[in-house]
Amino acid sequence: MPAGVPPLQRGPGGDFGWLKKDYTFTVRGTTSTELGETHGHNIIAADFDYSVDLANASAPGGSFPSAQLGCQSCHDPHGQYRRLTGNIVSDTGLPIKASGSYSGGANNEPTATEAVGVYRLLAGNGYNQDGITFQGVPAAKVPSSYNRTEAATQTRVAYGHATTNGQVSWGDWCATCHPDMHSSGNYVHRVDETLGSTIAQIYGQYVKTGEMTGAAGSSFTSLVPS
Repeated sequence: MPAGVPPLQRGPGGDFGWLKKDYTFTVRGTTSTELGETHGHNIIAADFDYSVDLANASAPGGSFPSAQLGCQSCHDPHGQYRRLTGNIVSDTGLPIKASGSYSGGANNEPTATEAVGVYRLLAGNGYNQDGITFQGVPAAKVPSSYNRTEAATQTRVAYGHATTNGQVSWGDWCATCHPDMHSSGNYVHRVDETLGSTIAQIYGQYVKTGEMTGAAGSSFTSLVPS
């Protein structure tokens, strides 16, 4: 990918094109290089020149082999998992009428006769890949117009928290491959926890380094999600 040209896609999960972008920058007189392989999950897709992670033989905080990481490792390519009424997730049952990933009314909600898919075809309960087995699906919604510039309109993913009926928290889902980082009681990368009043106030006031004049209702930016 040419220098100065960013990846095209702006999806909430990012664009794997960032893996091809190395950056060199100087901070307080010290020059550093940030390798592209540090910009996300290093999927193996030979047709598109994506190769195995050279720095990690296995998933950080876990044992999933980096040499086996593909899109199908975390996403069900057959899209079997579906959400039924009552927020019940199953891999069988009613026909799937819509994605289920998007916000915006009844079209993306289940009915008594039709289901919707789970967020981004994510792996659900019983899905097994290379020795790891997922215990459920996490919940989320995103605007259908997600692939857009954020110069004028922000794009916010609404991450949910559910732990029953075939669903798991985001922390537990990620812990399938990264148990020493995300599992309950061992949050190296903290998710699924309340911030507490003091930290919540700081998040609400934060605008940028040295500027704490924001308000909780307007300080969120999807360019720097909390």
